This record gives sequence, structure tokens and C-alpha cells, in this order.
Amino acid sequence: MIWSCKYCDEKFNSPSLSFKANHSRWCNKNPKRNDTKNLKIAQQKSLTKRLGNLKNYNVSCVNCNKDFTVKEREKQFPQKKEYYCSRSCANSAGGNVRAEKYLYGKHRYKRDDQDLKYHEICWKYHRKECIICKENTIVDAHHYDKNHNNNKPENFVPLCPTHHMYVHSRHEVLIKKQVEDYVYKFKQKNRHSI
Repeated sequence: MIWSCKYCDEKFNSPSLSFKANHSRWCNKNPKRNDTKNLKIAQQKSLTKRLGNLKNYNVSCVNCNKDFTVKEREKQFPQKKEYYCSRSCANSAGGNVRAEKYLYGKHRYKRDDQDLKYHEICWKYHRKECIICKENTIVDAHHYDKNHNNNKPENFVPLCPTHHMYVHSRHEVLIKKQVEDYVYKFKQKNRHSI
């Protein structure tokens, strides 16, 4: 089907109506042409109407307490719960949170076992090494009686992730004797000190 544009009189041979509509919409001679410049202006006006004008707000960095300015819309401020002055401040704050969660660095050593997390108690009394394969890079603290509220030192068995999965699967029989021997020896060795 041959048709001609009503704005530029150019002739086209296209079976598609969408091609015709797109050409008409974006034709250089179309007085109502969708212009990206006008589109951006319209979008900005819509945002301003819904969320208010852009304003500068003074905020403090959660990590270093440094004051700095952020530019946000009136109805959106505060956009975040916490503000950081730089990426490095945000990363170091996250590092402190991880340090508390996984207990390394300055958070690691506490006086009383009641204040310690279960894996801290385990590594305080046990060597950080799988009792089966001697893996020492990644080691889990397995609860021997499978009660995660029992954090007594004699209830822990250091296992690598693979052997830890053995204990919690039908393959437990393959390492059960070694685990029981380890727990027995640990209790005998430490019966007066714990």
C-alpha cells in the first residue's frame, strides 16, 4: 500500500500502519512533533508538581559526622535513612557492621562467654580446623547435639562446610564415629578447665 505523509508529502510503500504512525509523529514538518527537548521539560514539570522543587539540604555523614549538602526534592527529603559523605565512608561503615556480625578485629575479644557469639565460643576452645579433613580456611562451628541454644564449648565440633553437610544429611554415618571420638576426647581433656 502506497501512502503519503500529510506533513511532508513524501510517498512510502509500507504495509505496516505503525510505520506510518511513527513517521507522522516524528516528521520534521509536523508542527506537533514530539520533541525530546520538550519531553524533558514536560517530565521535569511533572516531577516538580508531584515531588516539589529541588532544594539543597544539609546532612551529616553517619560514619564520620562530616556535614555536607545533598540536592533532593522537597517531598522526598529525607530520601535515605543514612547519608554518607563518600563511597569510602559508606564502605567502612559497612565493614564495621560486618565486623560486629562476624566478630573479627576490635570486636572479637570479650571477657565473658555469655557476651560471645556461638562461633566465637567455638574458636576460643577449639582449633579452627576441620576434624575430618584438616581444612582451615573455611570452617563451621557445628552444634554436636543440634541444639543451637546450647553454646557450651563441649557442644561444638569444627567442621568444613562439606563435612558439616554430611552431619546434616543421610551421609552422617560416614563421619559419625570421628565426630563422637572428637567430642569424647575434648570432654576428657577439658573436664576440669571448663
